[in-house]
Amino acid sequence: MIKKLNLYFSIWVLFLVLIVFKFEIIYNGIKLLLFLLWGIITNPSNTFGQLDLLTLDELSSIILLFIIPILIFGINYKYQLFNRKIEISYLLFLFLVFLTLFAPLITDFHPNSQPDIRATRFLKPLSAIFVIHLLPNENESDFQRIKNESVKYSIIPNKIFANKILNEDDNYLYYAQLNKEKRIEKSKTLISDKHSVITKKYFIFGTDELGRDVFARVIYGARITFFIASTTVFLSLSIGLILGFLASYLGGYFDLVLSRFTDIFLTIPSIFFVIMILAFWGNSILAVILVLSLTGWMSLFKVVKGEVASIVQKDFFITSKKIGLPLRILLLKEVLPAIIPQIVIASVFQFSNVILAESSLSYLGLGVGLNSPSWGNMILSGQKYMSSGEWLIIIPAMFLILSILAINDFGEKLKQKMNPWIRND
Repeated sequence: MIKKLNLYFSIWVLFLVLIVFKFEIIYNGIKLLLFLLWGIITNPSNTFGQLDLLTLDELSSIILLFIIPILIFGINYKYQLFNRKIEISYLLFLFLVFLTLFAPLITDFHPNSQPDIRATRFLKPLSAIFVIHLLPNENESDFQRIKNESVKYSIIPNKIFANKILNEDDNYLYYAQLNKEKRIEKSKTLISDKHSVITKKYFIFGTDELGRDVFARVIYGARITFFIASTTVFLSLSIGLILGFLASYLGGYFDLVLSRFTDIFLTIPSIFFVIMILAFWGNSILAVILVLSLTGWMSLFKVVKGEVASIVQKDFFITSKKIGLPLRILLLKEVLPAIIPQIVIASVFQFSNVILAESSLSYLGLGVGLNSPSWGNMILSGQKYMSSGEWLIIIPAMFLILSILAINDFGEKLKQKMNPWIRND
């Protein structure tokens, strides 16, 4: 059944599901965007002063929600690029990319928010909890109020989370967090039909030991992992492409030194060098990207060097060289178009390798750090609670496994499509 699905149809289904199930968040995001545009026109200095990275992240997702469907429609209308059957691996990869792009719209919480830890700690998947809505601060501007409703912060304003609602009279609302009974004045809560406004919130994947939403952490973990993998592959590819071209073009001692250098380092697992370097540099997203890039270009260098070595013997390259074209033009105009299939295939497999490497480093405590959600970090934290919170390790592990399998299968299908004479054994 899945193999009969159309890629174009699947993309529109994902957008439709997002709009239907997250309509309120999208609506608040659109209001926030309109208020921002109006504030920039009327009072730009005050408006820019209220912006932060989380707000810009939310607004970027809203803008992408309008731009991407238009681009997909235009590209498909002109080139029919997405009118093809989709397989399970393609569908999984598409789903992960979708989660990465629209994480602020899909999740209801900041990945590091700890809403009333007494009430939300160690909630099992699909658990429900009561949310008591408080009155907003009277000094808040309209823009600040809408921003608090739309943007997910680590500190959740104007909400109380409770396991039970016990009673309600004219003056107080009584509730319980775990086994502790509490009360709050009704004058501090939002009122509807003489009753405090109380809603239910479901945690799809449960919560962790600090009351953080596992679903939000998994989605934002995918974001961080995919960002590191994309950036690392781009840097590794750039280094490998340039050095591979120069080694084949110049030859001589330059080729000899680079080839022997890469042979030596490829015989030793790069994870040892990565661990050694990060032990001195410290762990951060930037450090992980730089280290994985510096140790990942060598395999791409081999691919590029092998392809370029055959191209430089071709008549069209020799002719281009004799008429005096500079190295930059030779690389971009003559070599790059001829080796794109091999580069794309190698980059896809490198992408999955970087995801596994980053998760491994995070699991060892040498990755992006504990302040940033990562699948490796989540598995590391969850292993302490295997008996009481098995979902804390099973859910991120399943996302990691499915991602690597989907990307590798996508790479195999791509290799067969670009090289039809290749067949798996």
